[in-house]
Amino acid sequence: MTRMDPAALAPDLALIEQLARDAVLGLPEPWRSPATAVVLRVEDFPPDHILDSMGIEDPFELTGLYEGTPRTEKSVMDQPLGPDVIWLFRRPRSEE
Repeated sequence: MTRMDPAALAPDLALIEQLARDAVLGLPEPWRSPATAVVLRVEDFPPDHILDSMGIEDPFELTGLYEGTPRTEKSVMDQPLGPDVIWLFRRPRSEE
C-alpha cells in the first residue's frame, strides 16, 4: 500500500476561491447580499505583515482571516477605509 502525500491532495487556489464563492452564494438572505460585498483573497500563505501584526511565527497556524469592521459595528457616519476582506490561506502544493 502506497502512502499519499497530503500536499498532493491540496486543492489549487482557483478551486478554493470557487468553493468560497459558492458558499457565499449558498447563504440565505439577509446574509448573502452583504457577504457578496466582501472582497475574497486566496493566497498560499499569509503575508508577512499580517503574521507580524498578529504575532504569529508559523504561517501554517493561520488558515483564514476577516479584515474589516463587523456589520454590527458599522455606522453610516464611518468613513470607509477600504473594503472588508476575507483572506483564505492554503499550504502550497509540494514541488517535489
